[in-house]
Amino acid sequence: AQHFGECQFARALKISSSPHLRILAVTWGAFATLAGPLFHWSEALPILRSILRDPAALASIPEPWPWICAVALSGMAMLSAALFDRYELETTNRSRLALPATLLLIGALWVLPLLAGFLCFFAFWHSTDSIEQQRAKLGWSWSQYFRKAWPLTVVSWVALMVLAFFFGSNWGLFFVALAALTFSHARVTNTAPFVC
Repeated sequence: AQHFGECQFARALKISSSPHLRILAVTWGAFATLAGPLFHWSEALPILRSILRDPAALASIPEPWPWICAVALSGMAMLSAALFDRYELETTNRSRLALPATLLLIGALWVLPLLAGFLCFFAFWHSTDSIEQQRAKLGWSWSQYFRKAWPLTVVSWVALMVLAFFFGSNWGLFFVALAALTFSHARVTNTAPFVC
């Protein structure tokens, strides 16, 4: 949540170190992390059960609560985005489109199936922003970036295929492996903020 929120609002957080802005960013990041599974609880439940050591606690959650939590998180994300838009307009005189973008993401996470919504956010939203920020910070062209990134990308995909070969197509294992692959990325970008 912290990583996704900081990356989404990197420009505003670079201007100010206010703890209030960091709380808003983490709130938005919590929405980005949890809204998809909460909107699609019946799809997410088998995946979560395969990840958790004690999945029995999930069975006690009544049916409307995950959806209600997703709606509440969406509302908090809209408020966070609107406040970030206002902050950037006041401090830099540049308008920001965080609120309309957040509304678009809410629609995508709600309407698309769970994995499609996750890929929409993670692969096309977060990763694209992250690559742009990294390229700008390093001063690399697209070709320079991909020349340096492709060996690590190949190693990551080969590792995932090896895991799938030995353990079968287990979504829980896939998400744990994906988290392990991206952990170093999140650590580096959170210790050196604004290169998400």
